[in-house]
Amino acid sequence: MHGKIRITIIDTYDPMFKDKVVVYDTKDFRVITIGRATKNTLVIPDPTVSRYHARIIFEDDKIYFEDLGSTNGSYILQGEEFKEIRKVKVEIGDNTIIKLGFYTIIKINIER
Repeated sequence: MHGKIRITIIDTYDPMFKDKVVVYDTKDFRVITIGRATKNTLVIPDPTVSRYHARIIFEDDKIYFEDLGSTNGSYILQGEEFKEIRKVKVEIGDNTIIKLGFYTIIKINIER
């Protein structure tokens, strides 16, 4: 898959980062790591997000979200409630909403 992925931080612990949008080109980023540590592709300054919390993986024509055994978990919005996706690789699509830890909620948009 070639295109772009846009991640919007809908809500987070630090109000300075609320509504922040980052865009990644899938030609340059086959894996996007997410967490508090500065070595991640997307750094989330939230004390309930693990240093290496999760990653988004591009394989063939599919996009996956994977929790990396985070302390406070990752949750995907299904209907009107968040379902835990701890230590599982889940296929995601456009407009996927994921909660990281207790405070951070991100929206993933895919431009093909």
